[in-house]
Amino acid sequence: MRVGVILLNWNSGEFTIPCIASLLAGEVVPWRILVWDNASADGSAERIQAQFPEVTMIRSPTNIGFTGGSNAGIGQLLREGAEAVWILNNDTIVDKGCLRELLAVLGRHPEAAVATGKILYKQAPDRLWYAGGELESCGFGGRHRGIGDIDRGQYECEAAVGFASGCCMLVPAPVFQVLGLFHGLYFAYHEDVEWCWRARERGALLWYAPRAVLWHDVSASMKKNTLKPGAGTISAQAHYLEARNRIFTMRLHARGAGQGVLGSGFWVLRTAWLLGGLTLRGRGAKIRGLLRGIRDGLMTDLSDECNA
Repeated sequence: MRVGVILLNWNSGEFTIPCIASLLAGEVVPWRILVWDNASADGSAERIQAQFPEVTMIRSPTNIGFTGGSNAGIGQLLREGAEAVWILNNDTIVDKGCLRELLAVLGRHPEAAVATGKILYKQAPDRLWYAGGELESCGFGGRHRGIGDIDRGQYECEAAVGFASGCCMLVPAPVFQVLGLFHGLYFAYHEDVEWCWRARERGALLWYAPRAVLWHDVSASMKKNTLKPGAGTISAQAHYLEARNRIFTMRLHARGAGQGVLGSGFWVLRTAWLLGGLTLRGRGAKIRGLLRGIRDGLMTDLSDECNA
């Protein structure tokens, strides 16, 4: 199967270069690796191209986010003949057998819309970040099974799951014609959740492959580019996008008054708790980002095309 990989680079060659190296060292090497560079200004695009001349590099004059760059890269790979697209975060290192195992799951489950793997923290290689997941009907997020737990082999069963993280999604090409691409308005965060809601609504199956292992430096590019020293672990920009996009997902996928009330009620409680914590810590910029996210989440026109 011709597998094309899409990686997003944003001033983050120190993450993208080891990721590419791990892909090229795999037991099954991708047919094509495409790096979409989101207007990097640190020379990382040049370094990546010099070190890996076989990699396709597309440089965007502006930063169009994870969703914009991923959608553009997916479209390019499909036009070039990819039979499946591996959406992969650039701040990951993949095990040598990762792609082999993802393809094996697709082979065993030809009806699958996605194959995803077991994701561990790069800084704590024995701790789980994602071992399958489910969509949260009360909060319209994506719940990671096993997050923070030591990996003792407790999630070794291949299984259909409700949520596949956009950190690692191997998607057969025909699926994009049915489910479309990521919603273009999301920019970053929760785009995978919204896509998985679409999959659920259409009865598509997402499969977790426990032997497809990778390690993730969570939100490394966002932290590097938007988080000021001493400002905690989540930037004001991340708070903005997380709040706005979660509301987008509720607006797009809440079905009936009951689900809408449950989802919005949970969200109000969660947001009040978060605002209280930010206030106690004196995080004015983050509070403003969160409040702007709420405003834009409620007011933005969501009529966006997601077609491949």
